[in-house]
Amino acid sequence: MIEFQDIFAHSGVQEITRDLKLGMLEAKERKIFIYPVADSIELISYEELVVKPTDKRTPEVILETNRPLVLLLPWLLAKPKHTRKYIELYLDKGFDVLKIQITIWKVLWPVIGSQVVAGDVVEFLHDHEKFQPLFVHGFSAGNYLWSESLVKIAGNLERYKNVMDRIRGQVLDSPPSTPPAFQKGFAIALFPNNPLLSFLFENTITLQLYLFYNTVTKHLINGFQAVLCPPSKVPCLMFISKDDPISPFDRNMVIVEAWKSNGIQAQIKCWDKSQHVGHFVHHRNEYIDQLNTMLESVGLSNLTKTEQDLETSAN
Repeated sequence: MIEFQDIFAHSGVQEITRDLKLGMLEAKERKIFIYPVADSIELISYEELVVKPTDKRTPEVILETNRPLVLLLPWLLAKPKHTRKYIELYLDKGFDVLKIQITIWKVLWPVIGSQVVAGDVVEFLHDHEKFQPLFVHGFSAGNYLWSESLVKIAGNLERYKNVMDRIRGQVLDSPPSTPPAFQKGFAIALFPNNPLLSFLFENTITLQLYLFYNTVTKHLINGFQAVLCPPSKVPCLMFISKDDPISPFDRNMVIVEAWKSNGIQAQIKCWDKSQHVGHFVHHRNEYIDQLNTMLESVGLSNLTKTEQDLETSAN
């Protein structure tokens, strides 16, 4: 199977062919089309879509009918080989995928980084109402990016009501914490095998958060509050473990309890031992079962049609 490329030229569409095994009997080729949308954002589909440039920050996707879309927000430093399994999981379920991935500096300088990307995300969704229903699946720092999107939506609910009304549910896999746990987890995530570098980075970030409260720290805190009480009370699912130092169990339970108190249907899958953003790898069957349960509960479990269904409808 060919791995996704690290960088796709913004001048055109990247086409990738993969083998999709159906059971153990046959194999079919599926083409995966990747469309650059904006800095840090790509639209991924099994179908060749019509995408036209505009004078806006994002292009126009010409859609004749509604298309389910999942917002996939990977963790920092996630490589294409890491995210491919999630992309194909959702493509095979009938979704298109909007992959939004940010760099370290965009997290550390949100005003000129993550907030700009979040703005592009909500504007793209606002301009493309036929991408519906929407589903959100974030990993670690990707959840923080989505929280910045929620802040923007909450700041202009009249404009972004059409976005919130289309969201059916969201998944938080290994969500990050707020300061002071944030910088410690951040350092461990970047330097898991180097305690000295992890210690130095943690203290550097602590100093930055102290010196730049108005331009950095308060935005991390505002994002966390948006997760606690999102502008739309859609069902939420959290994947965590009790031994994850980057995504503290106690803080995650605060989120879950806040969801419940705000009338949000909350599901949680917690393991005693697992790996940060590695739950899918180490507990694959349980992970997929819980995700499928979530999708079924929000009416998104039967998006694809079998060949027999297609033949029947054609006749």
